[in-house]
Amino acid sequence: MGKEEGILYDGVYDESLRLGLLRIITDRQRIRKGANRLISSRSKKFQSSPPPSASKVLKGDQSNTSIVYDESSFLKLYRRLETGINPDAEISRRLTESTHFTSFPSYIGTLQWQRGKDESLSIGLLLEYVPNESDAWTYTLDFVSRYLTHAATRGENPAEWLTPPKSIHDIDPGHIPQPLLDLINPVYVGMVSLLGKRTAELHMALASLTQDETTAPEPFSVLYQKSVYQSMRALTLEVFGQLQDNLSKLDETTAEQLQEIIDAKQEILKRFRALTIGKIAAMKIRIHGDYHLGQVLYTGKDFVIIDFEGEPARPLSQRRLKRSALRDVAGMIRSFHYAAHGPILLRAAKQGADVYYLQLDVKLLIDTFAQA
Repeated sequence: MGKEEGILYDGVYDESLRLGLLRIITDRQRIRKGANRLISSRSKKFQSSPPPSASKVLKGDQSNTSIVYDESSFLKLYRRLETGINPDAEISRRLTESTHFTSFPSYIGTLQWQRGKDESLSIGLLLEYVPNESDAWTYTLDFVSRYLTHAATRGENPAEWLTPPKSIHDIDPGHIPQPLLDLINPVYVGMVSLLGKRTAELHMALASLTQDETTAPEPFSVLYQKSVYQSMRALTLEVFGQLQDNLSKLDETTAEQLQEIIDAKQEILKRFRALTIGKIAAMKIRIHGDYHLGQVLYTGKDFVIIDFEGEPARPLSQRRLKRSALRDVAGMIRSFHYAAHGPILLRAAKQGADVYYLQLDVKLLIDTFAQA
């Protein structure tokens, strides 16, 4: 104060504060500050344990601040605060207390800040700590790197010994060509299959949350289908407009490839119209909302799904909407696409790799990932 000198730093780097936040949740404390209150809640399944001897702030570029206590619990402090229910806490709690699904960090408790009589803001979420070796993104990139190294040293065109299927529906998961299986690594193919199983189990668990209208499955309506069609069409037209405007700025080869996409605009829009023909029989459910390889932890023998807060840039109201489970599936397939193509571009830049040759191999790789 005044001329007094000191150091201003983030409070989470104070051990006493970190341990204090944990106690507030586990003891279900409520702290009042004038008309405002800090409110904690705790899982019905919570079992008391000795207080942790140490805690640490996890490093890394994250949208939240993460604290680990003795590798037994994990506190996520949200940096982007918004009034309302955070789906991360909401879904974690529902899955923990109302389902038998276990491939995610169990819910322990939450911290909320209530300003006067206004709706509260979610400040933090306390979860079970899950020991892990890496996330599924890092795990996948390791195998992709090995795959590309093997592919680059084969000295033959993959099209001469493997014929890519015309459609994903033509692939039999139980009969992947042995040369391709050996090249990718049978262990990884098996783990991708396991990830698909865990994803299905997650959606089955979410579809079982029928106790409350905020999580109970809902049928698609014709009006909703038309709304989805209109939003997809509007976004597609906007993107195609941007592609057309920037076509002249690209090199000749890239421009030619992009022109092929632009020429297919009407065919793409035609595919969307299927959404307006007949009523969809499937149900809308609460989904993960931001599902990709980085949202899955690899434990060394299994996968654990994390972060149910949805896309952080979207408002909470949008992140809590019910949608098709295929939205998560599409996000994961796109993540595999990124994982497969990213290393190709890096190799081309650093080593002058034969991009065309590797792309032929990677098409087979992606087809295999998707069907597994």
